[in-house]
Amino acid sequence: MSNTTRPGRNDAPICELLMNLPPLTALTEVVVDGIPFAVTSFININSDTNLAYFLSTVGTTLIVDCDSLSQVSF
Repeated sequence: MSNTTRPGRNDAPICELLMNLPPLTALTEVVVDGIPFAVTSFININSDTNLAYFLSTVGTTLIVDCDSLSQVSF
């Protein structure tokens, strides 16, 4: 983890975890601002925008600001 903060990048533990997960890692749920969302997989995280992408159980893409994530369930 870096001590230097870059715009658009969060060094929070969940964001760091996502930065190191391979695309299409199977997940079951993410919690965003206290609201659970059922997902099937992690797609990617953009370190420049701090946006994380997940595939929902209904086949749509869930796009979340990594700062808003409080839980990721495998």
